[in-house]
Amino acid sequence: STLAHFCVGKAMGSLCMYAFALLVPLLAAVAQGQSPSRFNSFLLKNVDVSGLPLSYRIPSGYFDTIPADLKPAQHTQSQVVPQCDNQDISAQLLNDYAFQTERLLSTSGINLYDAALWSVALTLNNTGELVQLYQSNVLVAHRTINLQNIKGAGPCNGIIAEKTCTDTEAKGSCGQCYGPQSRTLDVNNAFFFQLISDYYDFAGEQDARCPTISWTWNDYSPIAGANVWASLLGPLQVAFINANGDLSRIDANSDAMRLAANFIGGLQAMQANGSAILYAPYNTYNFYVPNIGSTAWVQDNAAIYAGLRALITALPASSSLKTAASSVADGVSKYLLSAYDPAQGYFRQGSTFNRSSSALTWGSGWPSFSVDAQSFAVAALSPAFIDSRFGANTTYKIWQTTKTLGGYQYDNSTKRTKGLGFSNNAASGVLSSETSLAAINMLKYLTSYYKDATMLASLQQDITDLRAAVANLTVTTNFGNTSTTAVLYVNRRYNVPFGYWANPVPSLVSTAWASLVENNFDPFVLGGGKILPITSGSGTVTGPVTGGSTTGNGTRPSHATQNTPILAYVTMLALVLCVVL
Repeated sequence: STLAHFCVGKAMGSLCMYAFALLVPLLAAVAQGQSPSRFNSFLLKNVDVSGLPLSYRIPSGYFDTIPADLKPAQHTQSQVVPQCDNQDISAQLLNDYAFQTERLLSTSGINLYDAALWSVALTLNNTGELVQLYQSNVLVAHRTINLQNIKGAGPCNGIIAEKTCTDTEAKGSCGQCYGPQSRTLDVNNAFFFQLISDYYDFAGEQDARCPTISWTWNDYSPIAGANVWASLLGPLQVAFINANGDLSRIDANSDAMRLAANFIGGLQAMQANGSAILYAPYNTYNFYVPNIGSTAWVQDNAAIYAGLRALITALPASSSLKTAASSVADGVSKYLLSAYDPAQGYFRQGSTFNRSSSALTWGSGWPSFSVDAQSFAVAALSPAFIDSRFGANTTYKIWQTTKTLGGYQYDNSTKRTKGLGFSNNAASGVLSSETSLAAINMLKYLTSYYKDATMLASLQQDITDLRAAVANLTVTTNFGNTSTTAVLYVNRRYNVPFGYWANPVPSLVSTAWASLVENNFDPFVLGGGKILPITSGSGTVTGPVTGGSTTGNGTRPSHATQNTPILAYVTMLALVLCVVL
């Protein structure tokens, strides 16, 4: 703490703190005789100067190599743009701006889901100093160096899609309207924007639509799914690991508990019909689904359910926050169960909420099948719970359907696949490391639940095939003279049917997932260990959570046994480096 305050006072304080955060955990791990994950170096180094992690490591000149037919082309007609003095901007310039935005967001941004898995992976390897800075200085402070507020807390002045408000200047004047009651939330309960950065603009980077103005940061989407990772799953896992599994050591005023308490208020506002958590507040911009605030995603709700269960496990029985979390979780579990479609053999991607009738109908403007919706739902609910509701071997059949629809180069004769994509994956589809790794995480529950020898052999072969697929995307990437191991996000540039482009570049989330899978650590379950059913606050069994094991999926090194003399020496080295800087 003393060193941190000293660093802040230095002219190059951010560099000093970064050096301190980088040196101490690495040498501390050595002091404990540990061997950090082979992916750890990339996770530590793929950060901005301040220590804020970055979602990707974009090779120099990568975007210059992308051919015209693989660039955004969603705009087909001109459009009046308020930021360009209300000029009518051609479709080509609008698409150029979309490509420019993709390049800058990918290069300088961090998705909060990515950051959460990064946090858990680093902490699991006892290299979590940067994580503590990120949680305290970014999440709790809800700001970055140049973005003064990273939460969607604009006062609700009506809903654009319902024509109760107009935003002619495109300045966000209608605000963020949370949930069925279109509530305004204060900055504590409001959701974080899913993508943040240390940068608001870049010197010399002119807006592709109208070169008379500079390009500025333009992603202000407070997405529920990203927020559960930022506010529950990431911080709670970090706190649990740092407490060596002793729940009594997680302070009620810790960053993790403060973030959780604030997030529950937001979830309560966003729960539709006592079940689904809506995707985002009303007035959140999305080109493909204009009223995206009226939709709910199963993938997000599965993560929310897992996060709530982690919180319920961590809280004492007398906690009012535990009661509130249990109430929300009960509704989310009902939504997840209703998402399963026996005729299709999978969990549907999402639904749409009608504020007038309070009805949820299946279909959200996106493809009905999502690979991550299956992996996330199974990891959150467990095969035992799913099979108990829908019949024996249901989860196994869900996995077979997932392979068939989402498999990369799926072979119908052998029932094997060379990895997974994002949705329906044709023969010319894409290989995604992130979805493949999430599926490996899910499959470990199927292999521990099912006993049939033929089924087990098939599942084990699938895990082997998925691991081989990820290995094919594992590369060496350099930071100066330092060589690191990372995982590419995909095998080729691909237009993901959920509204974004995927690129074959080193990915923080994929590398973090690889580290967690290597450690056999499930981020959906507190402590990363075995899923156990418990009774919810309402007295009904609604699904699985951890049993509160102090060892998670294996014995974790005790932070109390760190070599104090060596750590003191390391601290002195870091201090000297700060003085030099």
